[in-house]
Amino acid sequence: MEVAQRVVYKGNPIYITSGENYKQAIGAAVIAGVQESPILFLPSKGTIPNSVINYLNKMLKNGASLQVIGNTKVLPDAVLSQLKTKVEGLAGVALERVSGTNIYDLTANINKKIWLPKHIWEGESISWIFLTSGKSYTDSFAGAVLAGQAGAPLIFVDRDIPEVSASLVENIYLWNKSKASSIHPHITILGGGEVIPQETVAELDCLFNLGESLAGKAQVWTYAELHPYSEPSNVVIGEENELIITDSWSHTIQMISDDKISLLTGNYNAFDEYGRPMGGYKNGDASKAMLNMPKGIARDENGLLYVADSANGAIRIVDQQGFVRTLVSGLNYPSGIVISATGDLYVTETLEHRILKINPQGQWTVVAGGGYNLKDGEVQGAYADGIGDKVQFNEPHGLDIDDEGNLYVADSGNQRIRKISPEGVVTTIAGSGTDLIYDSSYIAGGYQDGLVSSAKFNFPLGLAVGKDKSIYVADSYNHCIRKISPEGIVSTIAGNTEAGKRDGLANRTQLNTPSDVMILDKGNLLIVDQGNALIRIFYLND
Repeated sequence: MEVAQRVVYKGNPIYITSGENYKQAIGAAVIAGVQESPILFLPSKGTIPNSVINYLNKMLKNGASLQVIGNTKVLPDAVLSQLKTKVEGLAGVALERVSGTNIYDLTANINKKIWLPKHIWEGESISWIFLTSGKSYTDSFAGAVLAGQAGAPLIFVDRDIPEVSASLVENIYLWNKSKASSIHPHITILGGGEVIPQETVAELDCLFNLGESLAGKAQVWTYAELHPYSEPSNVVIGEENELIITDSWSHTIQMISDDKISLLTGNYNAFDEYGRPMGGYKNGDASKAMLNMPKGIARDENGLLYVADSANGAIRIVDQQGFVRTLVSGLNYPSGIVISATGDLYVTETLEHRILKINPQGQWTVVAGGGYNLKDGEVQGAYADGIGDKVQFNEPHGLDIDDEGNLYVADSGNQRIRKISPEGVVTTIAGSGTDLIYDSSYIAGGYQDGLVSSAKFNFPLGLAVGKDKSIYVADSYNHCIRKISPEGIVSTIAGNTEAGKRDGLANRTQLNTPSDVMILDKGNLLIVDQGNALIRIFYLND
């Protein structure tokens, strides 16, 4: 009553609810907050306090109306009958209830009968909803205030989304669609992942934005989150199906097996001025070996790992116990690496803008790339198709090879995907653009799906080629995964081009500078989400 008397009455209903069942109170709080209306509590049995009676007699004389929130179990008819006999003007008046069999039912009905009409009357789209748990009310109390201030429905959910809650979200979608207005729907989740799982959020996100269920649609979900100081770069699958990941920021090679993350090799013992681990160069067993910004990684049939140790300018070999030795040194920032059927390595020597072939003895030759200009002592990348040293790249990164021996290169600084035939002929598979970024040798990136000749990329890093010759590209600065079909069409299959950390529907999920992609079975993909330090999985679900 002390609170109610401080509310300046503005003509909307006064809300009556149970003082003993807080589920009902939460349901009333959002709408009362938006309408700046008082909330009064009644006991489920016994005498209604005189303070409530006196307040209502005063307010109803001034034209106020009442709205009851709660079913007969929490607010029995006898309580309302007592109210009618003691408050002038209520005799013979039917007090409308908004109720439900449970908290989900109740809040859905509150939204449908009270909240949604407000938007309909005012002709507004509903661009914001709040989700809260139907089992833990702590978040709901605080969230009700925020939802009310935002003018947004508060919807109760659970791991298994109640049908009434799903129906409500679909109704909101249909209302927004009828408005044909351009909105950017936003969902605020009250509580952490253990309270409201990501799967629940993703399903409701799909209903809210598309009016459809996630079932049967391509999705992206987080598989693993790496340790602090992690910047995963590339990945291979080990003999026991474990994931083996190069971690450029911690200068280590990590393993993920049975949802557990462990260190295979690599160490650091100092930090730079920004607090980041500093790499080093040392061969030896796992407890002593040091790497410096490892990136590309490949695994041969004997289980040996070949690592492009970028900042050390070396190709390192790592055995199954984590022992490290050097195969090649003296390179200029190698980054991508792949093994051919004959056991030869192909490597992108990124800052020399060329592709190398390295035999098992460590002897190397240039496959493509040359004729570059120097600027301030540095080799400047450029763009040209052709053969041998007539070809020009611009900081090439990711590599893959098909079963016919064709190499595929993510030519990052040229914003293109290139192909090198077994005869050494280099052609452009996809990508366009000629304008340079100001004061650089990089072609300006962009984003455009469609024909390969007009498609645009933004510093693509990793790629993988399928048996059907489809190419999947980790398009880093577009924060998405692109597919190049054998028919020559580029499409976005995962990510909405905005950096973020959202799972769910593939074309609404959010990535952050993905650096590598690997093809799994059934058309699924493994994604190294570098900026989020996550390993994600794309599920086709068709």
